[in-house]
Amino acid sequence: MILEAEVSEVGVTPSRPAPLLTRVHRVASTWGDAAVIPHAVSPSPPSPLSVNGEGESPACEAALPPSPFTERGLGGEVRNDSFVIPREARNLHRSDGVCDNASLSNSFMNDENGKTRLYQMLLTPLFTLFMFFLLSFALAQPPLIAILQSDEGAIYTDAINRFHQEMEKQGVDVQTLIFVLKDDESDSELPERILSRKPKMILAVGMNAALRLKKYYESLPLDQQPPVVFTMVMDPVQHGLVQSAERSGTRFAGVTLAINPQKQLRALKDSLPEVKRVGVVYTPEEFVSRGLIEQARKDAERLGLSLVEAHVSTPKQLNEALGRLRGTVDAFWIIPDAIYAEDPKALQTVMEFSRRQRIPTLGYLERFAQQGALVSVGIDMAEQGALAAEQSIRILNGEKPEDLPLLTPRRALTYYNLKAARALGITIPDMLLNLAAKVYE
Repeated sequence: MILEAEVSEVGVTPSRPAPLLTRVHRVASTWGDAAVIPHAVSPSPPSPLSVNGEGESPACEAALPPSPFTERGLGGEVRNDSFVIPREARNLHRSDGVCDNASLSNSFMNDENGKTRLYQMLLTPLFTLFMFFLLSFALAQPPLIAILQSDEGAIYTDAINRFHQEMEKQGVDVQTLIFVLKDDESDSELPERILSRKPKMILAVGMNAALRLKKYYESLPLDQQPPVVFTMVMDPVQHGLVQSAERSGTRFAGVTLAINPQKQLRALKDSLPEVKRVGVVYTPEEFVSRGLIEQARKDAERLGLSLVEAHVSTPKQLNEALGRLRGTVDAFWIIPDAIYAEDPKALQTVMEFSRRQRIPTLGYLERFAQQGALVSVGIDMAEQGALAAEQSIRILNGEKPEDLPLLTPRRALTYYNLKAARALGITIPDMLLNLAAKVYE
């Protein structure tokens, strides 16, 4: 609060009219609704003013009777919400024949108490301004990070929890606000609602969240697009989230959910050395699946394996595709294709097929091993959150998302299901079991 006092008329002497308007500005620090007026340092009465530094002036003495404000120096006081200026301060503006401005200025500078009061008048506003900025800094809120989650689910929760843990571990204090896509009409309103909260940046968890924000950003000016860090996203380059793995080139930066076909096929080969032909069902229209299969063909060849492929356009064609693989494969490989995301029963259908054919199943998530896959090699979803925190910290420290590279998973986790192994008569070496993230009995 700035308190401004205005003296519309000051005292006059018979010899000369006074100025009609004199303005005096003072700054008072505030706490809540109460104004705090800084007190003078010295409580002693002011010394009589002199004319040109040559003794006391009777005229000035007559003009300056003892002031009720002497014990507070020139600080003044507040009466009925109005700032009252002490008469000592008013007399500094007199221009009568005896106490002219130049004389009073000289007397102020030659008088020690006068110097003290002058320094107080000059320094009090600076001190108050300094305290204001100090208080503002102390009360500054940590940056807000809005989190847009693709769906409910433990895999998203694990990544978000790890994100918070890593930020805390690195000593970065932030506020977070979580929004969840519901797969209904309300989803289209979420980006606008998020930006209305003025976040410093946004964390997009999952493909749907990242693509939803990308679509919304297409209609926004660049200066209205807060940085977005994405995680758990397959092939962000193909989806246009970033321009390349080396440099984002967009307002998006993040972590790819890359599946390494060689690591997965190697785990299958180590568990079952005699396997030769690996069946896989996927949607060729999905460029993520198509790119994964192209890489897998090369990796399989290096390992002495061959892929037997069956194509589908919709989840309804899954049973038909599995029928084409019957009797032609030694194992079945589940990849992150749309058929498994769109149909919750698709995974169970594949498991039933493998049991009837008495062949092992290779998966890419822990839950696949839980539900009967012999081995599952996949991404550490919690690590996805830690890597997202790493990108976020770089942005909060001033780096531009356009300049950041795409981060890839640094570790793969392997899970085994011993019940499935026993049913197939397979013995998994102890060395592999000891290296596994988890073994299900």
